[in-house]
Amino acid sequence: MSIGTIEISLVLGCLRLVAPKVGIFFIGFKMNDYYEEKREYWGEGEWVYEPDLVEFEHAGLQCRIRRNAVLDGYKKDESLHIFGGHLCGYVRLPKEFPDHAEDDINVEIHGGITYDQLEEDGYTWIGFDCGHSGDLIPSMKILEDEHKIRECFPLPEEFKNFSIFNPTYRNIDYVTEETKSLAEQIKKLIEV
Repeated sequence: MSIGTIEISLVLGCLRLVAPKVGIFFIGFKMNDYYEEKREYWGEGEWVYEPDLVEFEHAGLQCRIRRNAVLDGYKKDESLHIFGGHLCGYVRLPKEFPDHAEDDINVEIHGGITYDQLEEDGYTWIGFDCGHSGDLIPSMKILEDEHKIRECFPLPEEFKNFSIFNPTYRNIDYVTEETKSLAEQIKKLIEV
């Protein structure tokens, strides 16, 4: 599948999860099971059919979009709860990028820079996430729906227009554009 010139590879057969005290583990499943697993943990929405990993190059920089998923304990019935389902965008800084503190990178990006790490590949990756106030996080949406939160605790009329009570899901198209914007801004910082 592709969006413009960006090649998208869907992570088929495995969902990588990071669990406290358990480490990294993989859940294997067939394609139909894959959609069902996502639907079970995060409910129905466009996130079920979107890719969980997208890698591409933009402005001469490596870019990556990943879906965040973390094991988050158990529900009452002893089943797993997977927190997240929201997307995060990352750009790999080139080696010539000067040493910096996270606050030194002056860019305009959704929610600001929330990731700045030297990874195993020897490169520093910076990124942002779409799990902020006003962002719809699929795992929170399904919990809200399951527990009928809005029915139990209706919002006063004067709060109904606040984004925190009407979150927006930041889909793959939105995160792709934000990631491209981050790459372009980093490129300009290098050229200065």
